[in-house]
Amino acid sequence: MWLLRRLSSRGGIMKRLIFVAILCPLAVAAFLPAASVQGDDRGRTSKNVTFCKDVAPILQQHCTRCHHDGGIAPMPLETYKDVRPWAAAIREAILEHKMPPFHASGPQGYFIGDPRLSPEEVATISKWVDANGPMGRASDMPAPRVWKDDWTAGKPNIELSMPSPFLVKPERKDDYAFFVLSHVFAEDTWIRGVEVKPGNVQAVHHVNVYMLPASEANLPAGRVDDVFDPVKLGATFYVAWEPGCSPLIYPAGVAALIPKGSRLAMQVHYAPTAVPLTDQTLLGVHLADGVIEKQARTLYGGTKTLDIPPGAADHQVVEQRKVPEDAIITGFTCHLHLRGKSFQLRLHYPDNRVETAFEVPRFDPNWQEVYQLARPIKVPKGTVAEYVATWDNTSKNRLNPDPNKLVHWGDRVEDEMMDGYLYYLSEGEKLELQVKGGIASNKK
Repeated sequence: MWLLRRLSSRGGIMKRLIFVAILCPLAVAAFLPAASVQGDDRGRTSKNVTFCKDVAPILQQHCTRCHHDGGIAPMPLETYKDVRPWAAAIREAILEHKMPPFHASGPQGYFIGDPRLSPEEVATISKWVDANGPMGRASDMPAPRVWKDDWTAGKPNIELSMPSPFLVKPERKDDYAFFVLSHVFAEDTWIRGVEVKPGNVQAVHHVNVYMLPASEANLPAGRVDDVFDPVKLGATFYVAWEPGCSPLIYPAGVAALIPKGSRLAMQVHYAPTAVPLTDQTLLGVHLADGVIEKQARTLYGGTKTLDIPPGAADHQVVEQRKVPEDAIITGFTCHLHLRGKSFQLRLHYPDNRVETAFEVPRFDPNWQEVYQLARPIKVPKGTVAEYVATWDNTSKNRLNPDPNKLVHWGDRVEDEMMDGYLYYLSEGEKLELQVKGGIASNKK
């Protein structure tokens, strides 16, 4: 518990939490034979369920993105030798929905890339544990996945980097470093997405990507000192990266516009560290090709006015924004700090209906990602998007650095933030742009 209360690097906190989520069930299961661990599938036959044929494909699909050799998780789960000692603990973790980590609520199929196991997959692993974890035939083992230190969304068209490695000094304070990237977009450029590739996952807490307008052409490339709020420079927020976050890549026909003369910039939050670390985070840009019908848009809901009383278990702040046009909502994301407890986005329709479109009921600051809807939601102009954040500033919150403190908005991990983003498209928009390499050949 003491370790979890320490303010340390993002990667360190995350690895400890993954380890605790797996280890806690093991503390009980280690004293029991695997077959005695009970679950919903008790009494079902365990005949012919083996690791190679049945369990390995499930773990490969849902778990090994993090649990591979050299991954961010504390142990690999790729081979029988890797998995067998953890069998009972894995079963407990999936039965209690601690793993795989996914914090938005909603049925399976509601979000794209939902890593949660189906009931059938949970039952398969449970039956395998009941059978004392047989290996099965090696010939049934799926081909191993090859994990490269590479781009998740494929090789980008443009790779941008900090001019030089950045030294994160061992100080007990957070550092928000704003880096202007050198590439100037010579024409209006349509992109289908970007991907952040952190240079040092132990150092990088999160990254915000901004578009910097041509009016700020005099800003030199590299780190710009004393810039915590890039919006004051006229910058436009584009997307955020957190550990465990998938890159935001738009579907065919959708793209974001980077205006002529603009540059991209990264605001990198480095958490406190006990040892010197270096980082040279990369940004990959994927250019759009083909016919673009709609421009990707964002509706922000948040505030810098926060006063969270000491000892408050359910301090809530509500922000409202009006949807400016008939819209198609495609996704959501939210950002809080260590006292964050939950986040909701409610839609208040003009006909007085209210719908909770997005909810993170158990917020975890170590896992903040963009949740993309499998079935976008159409809303009429005038719908009110209500962003609801809740914080737990008590000692029961194991991540709380000081439950006796009145907490305000601030740039340190021990302060708090409230940021919510609704991603949407204009329903009536039909751009019909022919785009190649990000450049439209038939501009309107």
